[in-house]
Parts: sequence; C-alpha cells; structure tokens
Amino acid sequence: MGTYNSGVGVFTLGNNTTGTFNSAFGSYALRSNSTGDYNSALGGYTLYSNTTGYSNSTFGYISTENNTTGNYNSAMGNSRLKSNTTGYSNSTFGYASMLNNTTGYYNAAFGQSALHDNTNGDRNAAFGVDAMQNNISGYQNTACGNSALLENLVGDYNTGLDF
Repeated sequence: MGTYNSGVGVFTLGNNTTGTFNSAFGSYALRSNSTGDYNSALGGYTLYSNTTGYSNSTFGYISTENNTTGNYNSAMGNSRLKSNTTGYSNSTFGYASMLNNTTGYYNAAFGQSALHDNTNGDRNAAFGVDAMQNNISGYQNTACGNSALLENLVGDYNTGLDF
C-alpha cells in the first residue's frame, strides 16, 4: 500500500501499490491511485480515477474525478475539473468551473462556471461568474468580470473586461 499514506472512507486508496504521501478522505477518494505521490483528496470520488498523477490537491464532491495522470492541479469545491484526465497545473475555485477540461494546462478559473467548457485550451485566466464559460480551445486569454469573453470558443490572445 505504499508508505506514509492516510485514508478514511470506503475504498479510499484501494489500488495504491507504491504511491507515497497521499491523503484521501471520503468514499472512493483516490480509489484507482497506484503510484501517484503527494496527492490530497477530500470528498467523495475526488481523484477517483487518478493512477499516476502527483501533487494534486482537490476538495469537494467529484472534484477531479476523472484525472488519471494530470499533475499539480488544485480544485476547490464540488464538480471542479471533473473531466480532467491529463491536464496539469490548473487552478480552479467556483462551482462547475473548468468542469469539462480534459487536457488543458496552465489555466486559472475563479467563479461559478468559469472556463466551464474548456477542454484543451491552455494558459487562460478567467475571473468571475461565467467568465470564458464557453471557451473550448482558446489559448492565452484573460477574462475579468461576470460573463467576460463568455462566447469566446477558440480565440487566442484576447482580454475581456465586464463589470
């Protein structure tokens, strides 16, 4: 079961073999983890599919549920980064923010549904309710304010302000 791991809840760290310094609290938290290290999962199904991903911190029901190999992700609250599989270095705070991200990296989303539909967009920053909500693959955009750059789907290098 690896070393220096802590787990509380049904099937937490159930498949862990050599992963170390992991903390899992909640039913099925870090359930599939095998060799991933330094992960913190708090809440039911958090980091459920994680196998080798490391240094992820996730808090809230089904946050980063589908992450397999993504690293350095931070998700605070229910349904954050739920679909993330290999995306890395993402930070999200707000209900359903970055919900559909799968492979995008270096993104920051703060606010309900911020970067909600982002799947593989990289280096985006969205601050505010629904900021860049519909972005799919846009690159290096900054949105500040509620609904800023709401309809940006694939555009790159944009800045949007909404008050």
